[in-house]
Amino acid sequence: MINRFIHSGIFLRSKYVIHALMVLLMLPLTSIAKMQTEQFKLANEHFQKGNYKEAIQQYEAIINAGYEAPELYFNLGNAHYKNSNIPAAILNYERALKLSPGDTDTEFNLKLANSQTIDKIESLPEVFYKRWLNKWLMNTPAENKFSWVIILLWICLAWTAAWLFIPVRWIKQIAFACALISLSGSISVYAIATWQQKQIRSDNYAIIFQSNVYVKSSPDEKSANLFMLHGGTKVKMMDELSGWKRIRLPNGHEGWIQENALEKI
Repeated sequence: MINRFIHSGIFLRSKYVIHALMVLLMLPLTSIAKMQTEQFKLANEHFQKGNYKEAIQQYEAIINAGYEAPELYFNLGNAHYKNSNIPAAILNYERALKLSPGDTDTEFNLKLANSQTIDKIESLPEVFYKRWLNKWLMNTPAENKFSWVIILLWICLAWTAAWLFIPVRWIKQIAFACALISLSGSISVYAIATWQQKQIRSDNYAIIFQSNVYVKSSPDEKSANLFMLHGGTKVKMMDELSGWKRIRLPNGHEGWIQENALEKI
C-alpha cells in the first residue's frame, strides 16, 4: 500500500484572544504547520516500520486537531487495514473518496477491503445511461468541472466579441448561437459541480462498526428482527428517532438499527 504526503496548508483555530501584532502571529502559525507536517511524517514512519497502532494514533491526532486531507484518510485506512480493522479501513477509504472522488489507489484499496466483509449486497440494477451518468458525475472531481465552467465562459466571451465586432452577417449569427451554447454549457456544468459537492459533503452514509447487528422492523429493541448486518457494510441513513437510524441497503431493503452501531462517513 502507498502512503502519501500532504502538501496543503494547516489552519489554526485558537480558543483565546491574543493581544499581539499580526506579524508576531506568523511564527506560532508556522510552527504549528511544521508540527503537523512532522507528525504526519512520524505517522508514516511508524506505518513503514509496521507499528500500525502508533501510526493510527498519530493520524487520528492530526484529524482531531481539525485537519483533513484525502492522503491523511487514505493512510489511516491503510493502517487500519494492516491492523485487521476492516470496518475502520473502509470508513477512512470512503472519507478519502469524499475529498478526492475517482482516486484509483483509494478505490482499489476500498475494493480490497470490501472483499473481506461478510455481507455481499448487490445493488438494484440501473438503466445503463443512469449508471454511466452517475459514474461521470461522481468520478470526475468537482474542481475539474469548475475549470470547465471558466473555460466555457471564456469561449462565450470570445464568441460574443466576434458577434459584436465582425460585420459579416452569417458569422454574427453563428457567433451569437455559439455564445449562447457556451453560456448554457457553463451554467449547466456549474449546476452539476455544485450538486456534486453537496452530495460529497453530505453525511447520509455510514459504515456498520459492530461485528454483527440485527436490523429491526421499528425503532424498538423489542421489535422484530428483519435481517443481520456485519461490520464494514455501507448503508444509507434515511431517518432517525430516539437514538435509532432507519437505514437502506443498496438492494432496497430497509430497517432500523441503533445509532451506536454506525459510524458516519
